[in-house]
Amino acid sequence: MQIFKYESIDSTFVESGRVSPTLGEGEYLFLAKEQSAGRGQGDHSFCSPHGNGIYATLLVKRNFDLKENSALVNRLTPLAAVCATEVLSEYRDGLRIKWINDLLYQGKKYGGILSATSIEKDKITSFRIGFGINLGGAQLPQECGNATTLDIGKMDYDTIAKAIAERIVCSLYDGFLMKYRSLCTTVGREVVLENGEIAVAQEICDDFSLLVETKTGDVKNLKNTAGIKIL
Repeated sequence: MQIFKYESIDSTFVESGRVSPTLGEGEYLFLAKEQSAGRGQGDHSFCSPHGNGIYATLLVKRNFDLKENSALVNRLTPLAAVCATEVLSEYRDGLRIKWINDLLYQGKKYGGILSATSIEKDKITSFRIGFGINLGGAQLPQECGNATTLDIGKMDYDTIAKAIAERIVCSLYDGFLMKYRSLCTTVGREVVLENGEIAVAQEICDDFSLLVETKTGDVKNLKNTAGIKIL
């Protein structure tokens, strides 16, 4: 796995997309000590103060047959959430996941996952998985909102990031649905839908979508968190 390191950058996720066309097949890990424009799901930003966590993106360039690997597109974010949780559980107990990409400690978000795939004709030519994780003891800036940190002390964050990335690559075809379900705290919680209606999360489906039921008995299948709020 080739590693690119940056003292400061706008976003490792964006940078991996910029560099990708110049790289051959393989696995690449982009690491930064600080991001000026860290990204989350949708239009959300990810607070990335200097030296206080992992700000990383894994880029995998291979030719995956789209027909045989169509499920891979939906697997990437939950797979990375499970792998990050497993690695970080060596440092803190009680880590959980909020559907679909939030990493939780004591009910608060300490990290998140972002993924994207590049598809050409019948091939998945590459995919990117970004993971931002607050690990340091520094107080998070006000703009970080209600986020928290694992505060694991003086550790080599790059080594932890590499361990997460390697676990993701090694787990691409493992069955991890049950692990994800056991770590996810969302089932049973109320969800505010785009139209303002309240529903209750019922199940994490086999494709990692979320099955919810409204108070009027309507059952809906949510593919991502866009426009909804999990209470």
